[in-house]
Amino acid sequence: MRDWKTRTRRSFSAEIRLAVTFATHPEAKRMRALAMSILSVIAATPTASRVRPHVSAAIEREVRLRDGNRCQFPLDAGGVCGSTWQVELDHVVPLALGGETSAANLRCACRRHNQLAAAEALGDRAVRPSLRGQWRLT
Repeated sequence: MRDWKTRTRRSFSAEIRLAVTFATHPEAKRMRALAMSILSVIAATPTASRVRPHVSAAIEREVRLRDGNRCQFPLDAGGVCGSTWQVELDHVVPLALGGETSAANLRCACRRHNQLAAAEALGDRAVRPSLRGQWRLT
């Protein structure tokens, strides 16, 4: 137990020394100003999560009732998927392509078909890298 406390105390004191060294470094003020300007640019840059309109509870309720909380992705053989597993709201015309967040442009879709629709509409690069391989058609 003592060994763990000693190692923790040592690593903490090393971090304190590093912080003091950084704060007293002659270039520290310039580096802090540069870091703050970079962070302000990042904060001001719109991203999908910042500009995406919120789907109101009323619209979500309307879409889920209309679709029976089942996936409405059209199948090649006709009909719709109908899955109830991991059902999400999907924009028929994606927001990135000018679609709006309204009941007329939303449908229920299982996660797999939501990702597949995004890959088809926006290309594979728009889908998160961890999901690209899972949803590709062969």
